[in-house]
Amino acid sequence: MSTLAPSRWPLDVLPEAVRQELLDGAPALALEAGQVLYRWGDSATSFFVVREGQLELRVKARTSDAVEAKPVATGCVVGIEALLADRDHLEEARAAGPAVVIEIGRGRFERARRDLLRARRRIADFVKRLRKTVKVVDRLRLGVAGDHRQVRLPMR
Repeated sequence: MSTLAPSRWPLDVLPEAVRQELLDGAPALALEAGQVLYRWGDSATSFFVVREGQLELRVKARTSDAVEAKPVATGCVVGIEALLADRDHLEEARAAGPAVVIEIGRGRFERARRDLLRARRRIADFVKRLRKTVKVVDRLRLGVAGDHRQVRLPMR
């Protein structure tokens, strides 16, 4: 069984502060070898980050009843696809040996996502105001604005 390339998404695309906020205070679950984290058809209410050890994802083949076991290394994420799609799990996740996972519930993930979107909007608004300010300053420097006392800078 060959190890898959680590999939750290969505953690690898998040800013460090958001990633830490997401992980800090999230519950850690200790798993024994062979212990099932979730099964096919279980409702997706959380996703999990492998902190220690290794998990095994058991995926059913589309064309047969065969099951393929794929190892999941430390730092990787499992269960995120079902959570984002708001559907049941299409695979089974179990501990390949002793393992510890961090559970990120839907609420915690949604709060972090909203905070990130809010921050992106604030940054976009700031950049827009900054661009307007630069245009006004350029016009003043070029002397095309007329009376500089009548020029309003784009503040909030």
